[in-house]
Amino acid sequence: MSLESQETEITPRNIRWLAGILEGEGSFSMSKRSNPCIQMGTNDKDVALRAAAILGVPYSTHAHELRSPGSYSCNYRLRAGSNLAIQWMMTLYSLMGNRRRAKIKELLDYWKGHTNMQNSQTTVHRNAWTD
Repeated sequence: MSLESQETEITPRNIRWLAGILEGEGSFSMSKRSNPCIQMGTNDKDVALRAAAILGVPYSTHAHELRSPGSYSCNYRLRAGSNLAIQWMMTLYSLMGNRRRAKIKELLDYWKGHTNMQNSQTTVHRNAWTD
C-alpha cells in the first residue's frame, strides 16, 4: 500500500488529521439553500488534495493576483454539503474545539428539526390519501 493511498483512506489517523485541518482552515455553516456544509480553503495543494480525498469531494482552484502586478497565488477550495456534511460533522464532533463543536451542534440541531418536520409532513400527507 502506497503512502499516498494511506493518506486518503478513512482511518482514525486521517480523521484526526482532517479534524485538525478543519479546525484551522475550515468552516461549518449553512448553505444558501439551508443545507449544512463544511468548507475549507488553503494555499497548499497537497493539503487540499488529501482533505478532498478523505471527505470524498472534489476541490477547485482559484487564482488571485498578489500585490506585485503579474504575480498570482492559487487557493484550493473544497466543500461537502447536505448528508455528506452531516455525516462528517457527526464523525468529527468529538475531535473539534469548543467553538467548532458549538457550531456543529447548532447545525445538527437545525438539521434534526428540519428533517423531522419534513418526515412528519410526509407522513400526514400519506395518511390523508389512505383515509
